[in-house]
Amino acid sequence: MTEILTMDQIAEIGEKIYAETLQEKYENDHANQFLAIDVTTQDGYVGQYPEDALSLAEKTNPDGQFYLKRIGSSATFHVSYTGEMNVEGILPAT
Repeated sequence: MTEILTMDQIAEIGEKIYAETLQEKYENDHANQFLAIDVTTQDGYVGQYPEDALSLAEKTNPDGQFYLKRIGSSATFHVSYTGEMNVEGILPAT
């Protein structure tokens, strides 16, 4: 039975696997797609969307532990907002 890893352990191992073995393999042809890395087998699964990569990975190894990475990016997801958003009805009136 595979040892259950913490999220921090999965992230650390996943980043190491990506940098050492998968980055060169995937970055040129799959930039900005998603890569689910099975940290138990060191295999990578590419998808256009996060759900695609994870679904393929889970079908291949239902017991795997996966780290999700956007290929060629320092962050998997980017969050943004604007200070001029209309939030009427969301925030209480002051």
